Amino acid sequence: VESQTHSNAIRTMFLKNIDLITVSNDKTIKIWDLKNYQLKNTLYGHIGVGYAGRLNYAAYNQNINKLAVSGDLAENQENYEMYKIRIYDMNSNKIYKTIENHEGIVSHLEFTADGKYLIIGFTYPFYHFSIFETKDFNLVNDIKITERYDGRKYYKINKLKIIKKNDDYLVVTVSDQGDIDIYSKKQNKISNSINIQKEITSLLVDKNNIYIGYDKGLEKYDLNLNLQQKVFLEHNLTFMNELNKQTLLICSETVCFQYDKKSLAFIKKIFANTDSISTALIFDENTIITPFGKNQEIALINFKTN
Repeated sequence: VESQTHSNAIRTMFLKNIDLITVSNDKTIKIWDLKNYQLKNTLYGHIGVGYAGRLNYAAYNQNINKLAVSGDLAENQENYEMYKIRIYDMNSNKIYKTIENHEGIVSHLEFTADGKYLIIGFTYPFYHFSIFETKDFNLVNDIKITERYDGRKYYKINKLKIIKKNDDYLVVTVSDQGDIDIYSKKQNKISNSINIQKEITSLLVDKNNIYIGYDKGLEKYDLNLNLQQKVFLEHNLTFMNELNKQTLLICSETVCFQYDKKSLAFIKKIFANTDSISTALIFDENTIITPFGKNQEIALINFKTN
């Protein structure tokens, strides 16, 4: 029986023109028409028993109209294949290619804004990330940053962002151990690194600044990792996005707020959810799209009127 809603948590969402793409732990990808709020299509990969087929991470780029997803893409629950990335062509809504890197478990996916590269973050057994070109999805480079870490600890790339700065691409990674690393593709090396001794839970990068969120704290750095601003929050920060050029969307587990980007000053509470907030998209200058409630319904919220 085709369900109109997801049966498990929505992990992430993407806008494709007037359509909404949702990726869920229920092992499906759904495409919604935001003009009439109806389900248009459901994409199925392999759906096995238990965790087999569950989707954990995803990235989408509208310029090339490709969706990358990862999770436990094994054929059965006895084999964990969390090193695979499935690429969908969203013109045909079919699998375009499957790529693999056996040297780790995928922990993050991110396309460059221009769609030229896909960046894949990994965790155990190697703390590293890989760069794939998106014409044929061949490996360009694999950057291992384990050498300077204590091998007795478990390091995970919690979040990863990439921006284009002049003629260079900068990859910003953060770990669950408080590490912030900036990799220059042009120089092919880690150009800056610091450790803030915090368990980092959220990351946002724009052309000038890096925003770092953790338990009851928010910090802003320039691209040389010089601290610019620091504020303390009442809630554990779990998710962050750019609301517009002047303000940030800051979310705790069940509440979202608006903060000023320049000063990190609190502006107002936007909305509260009855269940944990996993992700939120900016639809237009007035509207946020987010999974809402325990039934994983999708809400469009006017953040100016709350």
